[in-house]
Amino acid sequence: MKLSQKLSWIVVVSVLLTTILALFIYYQSSKQSLLRSEIADLKHQTQALVDVSIKRLLMENDSEQLADITQLLSAQNEYDSEQHFLLDLDKNFILAGPWQSIPENLQINYTDESLAAVFKQPLSLIAQHLGRVKLLDDFYEVIAIEIAPMQWSYFRMIPTDKILAPLQKQIWLTLLLITLAMILAGVLINIAARRMIVTPLLGLTDKARHYACGDVDTTSILTSGVDEIAQLERALDTMQENLCKETEQLLISEQRYRDVVDTVREVIVQIGKNGTWQFLSPTWRHLSGNNYKTSVHKPVAEFLHPSEHQKISRVIKSLYSGDIQSWLGEVRLLTIDQRYIWINMSLQVNIKQHMIVGTLENIHMARLSKDVNDTLRTAEKMVLVADCSMSTLLTFIAQEMVLIMDVPLFWIMLCKDKHQKQLFAAGERQDFLYDNDGLWLGLHNEGGPVMQVVRDCVPIHINQYSNVDSVWKVRLKRDDLQDSLFFPFNPSNEYQGVIGIHSELVEQFDKEYQQIMTVFASELRLICQIAEDQRLMRLHRMAVEKTANAIMITDEKGIIEWVNDSFIRLTQYNIDEVLGLSPRLLRSGENHAGYVRDIWQTVSDGDVWQGEIVNRRKDGSLFNVLYTITPLTDNDGMTTHFVAILEDVTERHAAQQRINYLATHDGLTGLPNRSLLQDRLAQAIFHAQRHNTKMAVLFIDVDQFKYINDSLGHQQGDELLKTLTQRLQKMIRGEDTLARFGGDEFVVVMPEITDINDACNMANKLLDQMQQPYHLASHELTVTGSIGISIYPDDAIEPDDLIQYADAAMYLAKDQGRNNSQFYTQAINEKIVHRLNLEKGLRKALESDEFVLLYQPKIDLYTGQIIGMEALIRWQSPELGLVPPMDFIPLAEETGIILPIGEWVMTTACEQMKVWLKKFPWLNNVAINISIKQFKQADFVKQAATILDQIGIPANKVEFELTESLVMNDVESAIQTMEGLKALGITLSIDDFGTGYSSLSYLKRFPVDILKIDRSFVSELDSDTSDHAIVRSIIALADNLGLQVVAEGVERKQQQDLLTLLGCQFAQGYFFSKPISVDEMTTLLTENQP
Repeated sequence: MKLSQKLSWIVVVSVLLTTILALFIYYQSSKQSLLRSEIADLKHQTQALVDVSIKRLLMENDSEQLADITQLLSAQNEYDSEQHFLLDLDKNFILAGPWQSIPENLQINYTDESLAAVFKQPLSLIAQHLGRVKLLDDFYEVIAIEIAPMQWSYFRMIPTDKILAPLQKQIWLTLLLITLAMILAGVLINIAARRMIVTPLLGLTDKARHYACGDVDTTSILTSGVDEIAQLERALDTMQENLCKETEQLLISEQRYRDVVDTVREVIVQIGKNGTWQFLSPTWRHLSGNNYKTSVHKPVAEFLHPSEHQKISRVIKSLYSGDIQSWLGEVRLLTIDQRYIWINMSLQVNIKQHMIVGTLENIHMARLSKDVNDTLRTAEKMVLVADCSMSTLLTFIAQEMVLIMDVPLFWIMLCKDKHQKQLFAAGERQDFLYDNDGLWLGLHNEGGPVMQVVRDCVPIHINQYSNVDSVWKVRLKRDDLQDSLFFPFNPSNEYQGVIGIHSELVEQFDKEYQQIMTVFASELRLICQIAEDQRLMRLHRMAVEKTANAIMITDEKGIIEWVNDSFIRLTQYNIDEVLGLSPRLLRSGENHAGYVRDIWQTVSDGDVWQGEIVNRRKDGSLFNVLYTITPLTDNDGMTTHFVAILEDVTERHAAQQRINYLATHDGLTGLPNRSLLQDRLAQAIFHAQRHNTKMAVLFIDVDQFKYINDSLGHQQGDELLKTLTQRLQKMIRGEDTLARFGGDEFVVVMPEITDINDACNMANKLLDQMQQPYHLASHELTVTGSIGISIYPDDAIEPDDLIQYADAAMYLAKDQGRNNSQFYTQAINEKIVHRLNLEKGLRKALESDEFVLLYQPKIDLYTGQIIGMEALIRWQSPELGLVPPMDFIPLAEETGIILPIGEWVMTTACEQMKVWLKKFPWLNNVAINISIKQFKQADFVKQAATILDQIGIPANKVEFELTESLVMNDVESAIQTMEGLKALGITLSIDDFGTGYSSLSYLKRFPVDILKIDRSFVSELDSDTSDHAIVRSIIALADNLGLQVVAEGVERKQQQDLLTLLGCQFAQGYFFSKPISVDEMTTLLTENQP
C-alpha cells in the first residue's frame, strides 16, 4: 500500500471512529433527556385522563361507569403496545392488558415478580413514574396514580423502545452522511498527500540511493521551501558533504596508521578469543621470518616454546574473562628457521573491540646478555661465599650456558700440558667431543680451530662457508653442527684453554652473539683467577689452622684480622666475634697494669715478646696463656702485622689455684668467705668508680634459722645451707659474687647495675627461691629470708660501710615482718615505689587501652614514594602521663608483660595494614619490632601464623624487625625460628645493624631480607668519615648477600643525598616524617599515591 493511501486510510478511519464515538456519547445523553421529557408529558396526560375519569365516575351510575372509563383510557394510546392496568383497593384487576374485554376473573396470579413489585408500591393522587420493568420480553416505563374516591390504582406502561425510536432514526441518518463525507475526504487527502509528500520523498529516496553509490552530482528536488521535506533534503546534502570530508580524513588517518605500523620496531598484534592471531603488522616477517598469510588465524601458542603454551593460554583466558586488564612478560618465539628467540610480549584488552591488542618486541640479545651476566654473578658468589672449586665452577657454567644460549653443545677445555687436560661440557651433542678411547684427538689437531685459538689467542667463527681443517669439517658435518664459535680462555698462568659453542642452525652466531661471548670469556677468566686465589688461600690457611697452639694475627694497630681453630677452641669465641676487635677482648683484669705497655714497647722495636697473661674466655672463665708475639714487616721494614702464638698453661697453675681457693672460700658451701668477699667488694667498687656506675650489696639472713638448728640438729641445718647456696647461685648473674658472711648470713655483691631496680629484682628472686620447700631427710621445711640492700655510691663508698648499711637494712626488713627486702635510704625506697607504680600501671595499661601505635613511613629514596611503615608503640598513662618507651619497654621485658603487649602490637598493626592495603595496595609491608622474650617463645611461629590467618593479611605484607643481640643470643635456635617465620612468608630484618657483634658467618645463614642501618651511623654521615665508611660497607655487604638496606634516623637532606649516592634505596626518619597517628598516615598515603 502506498504512503498516500496509508495517510488517507489513517485520516478516514480516525475521523470515522471519532464520529462513531461522539454519536454514541450523544445517543446516550440524548436518550436520557428524551426519556425524561416524554415521561413528564405522559405523566401530565395520565393525570388529566384520570381527573376526567373520576368526574365521569361521580356523575354516572355504576353500570355504565366501567365502560366509560374503559373507553376513555383506551382512546389515549399514544404508542403502540401500551399496557394499562386498573386495580381495586384489594389489588384485584379491574382492567388488564391492552384494553380487551373485562376479565371474568379479576383475581390475578402475580407470576411476574417485577410486575408484582410495581403493583405493591404505594401510590398518590398525583401521577408518578415508578421506573422501568420487563414485561413479555420488553422493557416498559411505568406511570401510576391512585383514583379517588374508590382508591383504585391505575398503571400505564409504555414500551421504552417506542419512545426512543425517533432518536435512533436520527442517529443512523447522521452516521450515514458522515461516512459519505469521510470517503470523499479520503480521496482528496490521497491526492494531496501524493503530490505534497510522497512524490518529494520518492525523489529524496532516489537521491540518497545515488549518494550511497558514490554519485554526488545530483540535482536538487526542491529548489525552495521551508517545510520539513525541504529541510530534510538540505540536511541530506549537508550530511553527504560531511561524510565526504570525514571519509577523506579517514583515508589520510588510515594511511598514517599504516605508515606507523609498517615502520615501528615492535610487532603490533591482535589476538582473538580463541587464542589465534587476528592481525600482525608487517614487522612480524622481520621478527619471525613468517609471512602474514601463513601466520594469521593460527594459534598463538603454535609460535611459542612448548613450556610456555599453558602460560600464554591462561593469560589470554584471564584477559578475556576480565580477571586481569593487561599482561607483560618475556616468552620465547619460534622463528621460521626453527630457533627460539626471546621477545617481550605486552597485551591488554581493547574493551570497544572486545579483543586483545599488544606488541611483540625482540629482546633476544638483551635477555641473553642479562642471563649470562646473572650466571657469572652467581658463579662469583659461589667462589666468594661457598669456596667453590674451579672444577665445580666450570661444570656449573657449562650447564647454565647450554640452556641460556639454547645450543646443543657448550664446552670448556683446560690444558696444563699434553697429559693433563680437563673438559667441562654440557648439551645433547657431547658425543662430538669423544671417541671410544676418550677425548676426540681432533681437538688437538694442529690445523684445527682449537689449537689455532690457543696459539693466536683470538676468537674463531666457523660456519658452512669457512675454510676449516678437513678433519673438523667431516666431524662437524657428521653431527650436523652448522655454526661454531671458539674463544681463548686462560684462567691462570698454568692453564691454557678454549671455550667452544656449537649450533645446528645456520648463521646463529652473529656479531652480537660474538660480542656477548667475548665479554663472557673475559669475565669468566677473572672469576677463575679468583677461584684459584681462593684455593691457595685455603691451602695456606689449613696449614696454620691445624696447628695445636692458638694463633692470632692482628694489623699494625692491634686489630684482629685472623685466628685459627685452636684459638676458637681455647677462647670459645667464634671467628666472627673477634675479627675487627682488639685482643683486649680477652682481657681478664688479672694482669698487672703495665703489661700492655711492655708488649707494645718490645714488638714496636721489632723484637719478639714472650710472657704469661691471664685471659678470659667468652663464658667468663679465666685461663693462663704463654704468649709469643712476633712482628711482621714489609720490604721497607715497616711493621704491617703481628702474629701471636698462644699456649694454654692453665693446668700449671691448677695446684696453686686450688690452694688459693681453699684459703678464700667457705668450706661448707664453697662460697667466697669474708676475706675474698672484701677483695671482690673492693674490685667491684673500683670498677664502679672507674666506669662511673653503680653497684649493690645484698645482705641475706635466713629467718628463724636458729630454731632449725635447735630442733633438727646442726647437720640438717648445714644441709639446708648447702641447698640454699645452690639455689641462690642459680639466681645471681655471672659477674655477681655470692659469699657466706657467717652462720646463716650471706652477701651478694652486684658489681655493675644499670639501675637500682636490678638490685630489687635480684632480691625478689632470691626471696622466692628461699621460700621454696626443702626436703631434708624425712622433713619438708619452708624458710624465708630478709634482705638488706645498700648502693654504691649513694649510701657509702667504703666496703665495710656498704656491708654495715646493708646489714642495717636487713634488720629493717625483719622489722617489717620478714620475707622482704629493704633499701638503706628512704630516697631509694621512693624510687622503688615509683617503679612498682610503673609496673602496676603497665599491667593494666593493655586492658585499659592506654597503648597506641604510631607509624613512621619508609621511603624509596629513588622515587620518593612511601613503600611501607614501621609500627611504634606509645603509652599514654592517665596517672603517669606520657611514659617514654625507654622507660616501660625494659620493664615490660623484665616482668614478662612484653608478651601480651607484643601480641597486641602484632594484631593491631596487621589489622591496620589490612585496611590500608584495600586503599593503597602498592605498600610493601608494615614493620613490627619483636622483643627477645617474644622471639624465644616455643610457639612464637604458631602465634604469628594464627594472627595472620585470623586477620586475613598476606604474610609478605608483614615485616618482623629483630635486633642483633636477639638473634645472636642463641644462634641455632634463632635460625630455626627465623626459618619458620620465613616459611610463612614474613619478611625479616636485622634492626640497628652495626651496633652489635653479629658474626658474618652467621649473617649469611640467617634467612633475613633487610639490614637496617642504625641511626648512630646515619646521624654523622655527612661529617664523620668513619661513619661514612661503615655505611658504605654495610650497603656493600647487603648487596653481596642479596639483601635490602634501610637507613634509620635520616634527619637532613645531606644525609638522604649521601645515602642515595652510596646505593641505599630505602630510608626513614624525621626528615621525611615523625611517627604519626593512623589518620595522619592515611592522609599522607593519600597525598603520596603513585
